[in-house]
Amino acid sequence: MYCQKCNRLLSDDNLKCTKCGFDNSSMPKSIKLKENVHDNKKVKKPIVIIGICILMIVSFIISIIIMNNTRVEEQEYNLVTNEVVLSKSFDFKGITISYPDTWGSSKTVIFNRESPKLNINFKEIDENEYNELTSINECLKHSFKDFSGLTYADENQYTYIFVLDNIYYKITINYEKISYTQEMQNEVSEIISSIEQKK
Repeated sequence: MYCQKCNRLLSDDNLKCTKCGFDNSSMPKSIKLKENVHDNKKVKKPIVIIGICILMIVSFIISIIIMNNTRVEEQEYNLVTNEVVLSKSFDFKGITISYPDTWGSSKTVIFNRESPKLNINFKEIDENEYNELTSINECLKHSFKDFSGLTYADENQYTYIFVLDNIYYKITINYEKISYTQEMQNEVSEIISSIEQKK
């Protein structure tokens, strides 16, 4: 119970306030009961707050565990699905190229069906164009299965040029930077690596 005058906590045995001297014995019993109920609420409030905090911490820990398990499953899934299966074949003027089912082809182009802006164009060029491309571009050597050529990059495309049996080839990979994922890069790399001279 609290003193009516100074609000100091009083013991139930001593109703006279030791601080201000006010006699609280004349206070009605209903007020005393309300104060006791109020005291019980004060005790319950911290317990409820502690309980809520514990529940939030446990929920946070469980969500972290679930997120980590999901990431591990995604990584394992990616490891399994990153293998590119080249099941189709494309022939162009003395060379053969393999590509996956998710790609399509026309007479001179292999294209990704889900993202048609990702495509590989095949073109026969003459010696003069070949020489011009090698002189105006900074070319790097590139090794294919059984021959070598040159490669250079432009914005949103990179190109391979090479000569086989006096035929000059230009193969250009066109892509959109925004949608050119690592998976797509892996597929293109596998397709380019599959190029071989037709036997």
